[in-house]
Amino acid sequence: MISHMCKTKLIIQIDCDSELVLNHHYHRNLKPVFYSTLNLYLKKFFEYNIKSTLFVVGKDMLDSTKRRYIKRAIEDGHEIANHTFSHPPNLSSLPVKSLKKEIVWTNMVLNHYFGIQPFGFRAPNFDISSKVLTVLNKEHLFYDCSLLSTPYKPLLKLLKGERPFKSGYLGEIHFPSPPKHPYVPQQNNFGKPACIRVWERTLEIPIQTLPYFHVPCNFSYLMALPEKIGR
Repeated sequence: MISHMCKTKLIIQIDCDSELVLNHHYHRNLKPVFYSTLNLYLKKFFEYNIKSTLFVVGKDMLDSTKRRYIKRAIEDGHEIANHTFSHPPNLSSLPVKSLKKEIVWTNMVLNHYFGIQPFGFRAPNFDISSKVLTVLNKEHLFYDCSLLSTPYKPLLKLLKGERPFKSGYLGEIHFPSPPKHPYVPQQNNFGKPACIRVWERTLEIPIQTLPYFHVPCNFSYLMALPEKIGR
């Protein structure tokens, strides 16, 4: 949650990936009750008066049971953000038309069921590019939170069985030392002229990583490991 009213030192964000998404990516057979674990977070957030940002997959909101948890989160004052409609594995590789559908359809679903217009976005698998940012600007999304502040993203993609250099880190550009603080992407960030400048209005909020390990606090990566090691 972005706040200009107080000196916020901690931003709590949760990717609300359902069992459908995780089963698709990791070939595991998770039970349908997986999404209900969101209750654990909401209870603790309520107890300590903490507000968070929940990145929601639009397709999950077609399920009335899953909608119930998000409705509760909204009533508790949490921010709901866009995490695409179907959680495609390589978002940046999609044609612009398909990419736009992933973003627009989620906005439409969230507006239809909850009457809200999301301002934030996170790309599945942190797969962000200038092409994605262009669409985000055209759809009036204020910020993106997909860029990892670590050089190990290709390794993480490989761990998940994906092509490590197919896309991401703003397409063909790979940061030797990724930014750690919010910024607006500009020509100077990438060391060469930008062909499209419309996406410069999107605020980029890099994802913080665990100290020493320099990987995001995303425990779904454990599911990519052999079951015994993951446990």
